[in-house]
Amino acid sequence: MIKLIKLYIVAIAILTLLGCQETKSQTDYKFIKSKGSMIVGITEYNPMNYHDKDGNLTGFDTEFTEAVCAKLGVKPIFLEINWDQKEAFLSSKKIDCIWNGMTITELLQRDFSITDSYIKSKEVIVTKQGETDILANNLHDAIISVERGSSGEQAALFLYDIAKILPVDSQIQSLKDIESNTADAAIVDYLMLFGAIGDDKDFDNLAVVPAVVSDEELIGIAFRKGSDITQKVNQIIADMKKDGFLKKLAEKYHIDTTLLD
Repeated sequence: MIKLIKLYIVAIAILTLLGCQETKSQTDYKFIKSKGSMIVGITEYNPMNYHDKDGNLTGFDTEFTEAVCAKLGVKPIFLEINWDQKEAFLSSKKIDCIWNGMTITELLQRDFSITDSYIKSKEVIVTKQGETDILANNLHDAIISVERGSSGEQAALFLYDIAKILPVDSQIQSLKDIESNTADAAIVDYLMLFGAIGDDKDFDNLAVVPAVVSDEELIGIAFRKGSDITQKVNQIIADMKKDGFLKKLAEKYHIDTTLLD
């Protein structure tokens, strides 16, 4: 009986060891390839990821993701998330990457595997047309709407009175807050000027306030810490820069002036 128990314990130990080895061998790339899909965390963010008039998901990052996934041999599945929960979604494998005009920060670089940057941006303050100069002189008295977990929120917390910051679920909602008079202004990504703000766009009644909010920011893609897929995507990005694919795609969405070499 004692021998049987010892044999049972040894068997369990061996199976546990094999299981650990199998887990270690299951790299991020193998995990995604085995599913045949890459779940991509995004928010509604024109011109990067947004729905056109027919309800189809489009945008620079959308097409960029589709092209990269085609080279990886997997299907992209786009999942809209709350931006302030992006890190938790990625760590828990609810998504496989964050690919949505994401600003590269020291915190993200510490906790995740970040690709090379492909676009530059910055944060800007937006308000109603005709009120930009007035607001520029009264920013500390303004109610400023920002997306939770965004660089815009961090800029607002750093620059202005916390009590006058209105956190919301998306940058689009921040712009809607201005239109509904819920907020006086919003801090959003500069890239939105090319897709959502200004003449002949969804928010043609809004304009940029002449005030410095942030320095230049670099945009990249986040994968899980230690992911081996980051290097593969970096190579694809380099190839797409070299063959002109990214330049043509950026020109299509009028953001070619922000593209990095």
